Amino acid sequence: AYPLHRAASALRYMSRARHMGKVVLVQPQATFNDWCHHIVSGGLGYVGAAVSSQILDNHGARGVVCLSSSRSKIPSDSKVAVKSVHEKTVVVCDVSDSAEMQRMVTALSRRHAWGITHAAGTLADGTVSQLTRHMFEKVYRPKVHGARCLHTWSQHSEVGYMVLFSSIASGVGSGGQSNYAAANGALDACARRRGVNGMPGLSVRWGAWSGGGMAVDETMQRMARAGILALSPEVGVTTLMRLLFHGAPSPVMTVCPLDRSKLAGDGYFAKISTRQRNTQQRRRAAVLESDADGGLSAWLKELG
Repeated sequence: AYPLHRAASALRYMSRARHMGKVVLVQPQATFNDWCHHIVSGGLGYVGAAVSSQILDNHGARGVVCLSSSRSKIPSDSKVAVKSVHEKTVVVCDVSDSAEMQRMVTALSRRHAWGITHAAGTLADGTVSQLTRHMFEKVYRPKVHGARCLHTWSQHSEVGYMVLFSSIASGVGSGGQSNYAAANGALDACARRRGVNGMPGLSVRWGAWSGGGMAVDETMQRMARAGILALSPEVGVTTLMRLLFHGAPSPVMTVCPLDRSKLAGDGYFAKISTRQRNTQQRRRAAVLESDADGGLSAWLKELG
């Protein structure tokens, strides 16, 4: 199924004669299907919790399955308010572990999962000379290995959407985060490849989320001086819903408030093309250095 605004992509896919049955164009909608569940990896983190709350409380979803590798229940200090008529299930599952993912799929076999939001992630910052294989693997496991496991599972399930939470670090770089930029670049490539193959896929390059998330105050202050502002959770989840319901014009989108008065004077974005080239080089190096299971490198190379 393709959203109406992607009719051209649907026709291109149909012309390859790789589909079974009909290729359907779907009208934009304002709510999720109320008979299915939605999977959110990293669902107990700051950003994942905001997304799951929005799905449940404001868009008619029947239930959300939050995947967490470290917690088995909703934290007592969580700000996520879940209405009693909805269901939130927490599953302890390392999304980067294919065996645990299979266990999760088996446990939830009676629940039809219609959508996937991959918001799991962590940081291991350091300059290029300081980065180690372990630091690459720490960042790659939840983001890249996790995306691969979810992508593989979704190929055998009729999901309506798959959102990958990327970062602006993938597009413009970020000081001391070449491993993080490379990992998010892999998510962008995965979304593009899914679109080419007729599968739903959207990678959102988020700026820093205010009030929580992985960006520390020092990082947000440095970004603000360069004209890159923090994103409020309300704006973030509202923008995500608009991209899902009304269709994103591209499989990779960037969502980040900008202070235009500071951009020109700082000259930050004048250096974007150079940073992109450097990021691509680091990404290729990261693929070769961090492939712990022998299969990740081949998958990333396939994504291009």
